Amino acid sequence: MYAAGNALAVGIWLVIGLTLGHTFPTTHDGTDWFSVFLRLLMGLVMLALGTNLLIKGPRKGKASSQSASKHPDLRAFSIGMGLMAPNFSSLVLFFPALAAITRGAPIRAEEFLLIGLLVLITLSPCLIPLVLVGVAGRSGRALLERTNNWLKPKQWALGLLVCFATATYLIISGILAA
Repeated sequence: MYAAGNALAVGIWLVIGLTLGHTFPTTHDGTDWFSVFLRLLMGLVMLALGTNLLIKGPRKGKASSQSASKHPDLRAFSIGMGLMAPNFSSLVLFFPALAAITRGAPIRAEEFLLIGLLVLITLSPCLIPLVLVGVAGRSGRALLERTNNWLKPKQWALGLLVCFATATYLIISGILAA
């Protein structure tokens, strides 16, 4: 159900992107100032998020506040939706990619394939563990647990890496496109 919540959030992004994407100016020969502005703006926001994370420092080990739920599927769905919907590091990559695929022209058949691939890539962090456990069973679950134990102490550093790497990519690509 967690993956379904993620998928609903990405589906909402997709509807928004497809609805608004056709209102933006079409690309043309020369500099695409809209794209440059969007990349630089998103890059600066990611830079600010990374700086904020850096200033706060790593979180101290907090006790888990997970309690038994009378509706575990609804809770998992809500958590999946709640975590993916505001996931800015995914949003700043999803919307420009969607715009590059669809902007300004009616969607053609091959664009459906590219949009499907974009959605699949965006959802891969929640789909890969499901497939791994579905295919490998208990050993897949054990691998996920070992991966989680390895990643958990590095969570803050990985957050910094995602923020600053995404910011760097967006800012450089915006400057190069200008």
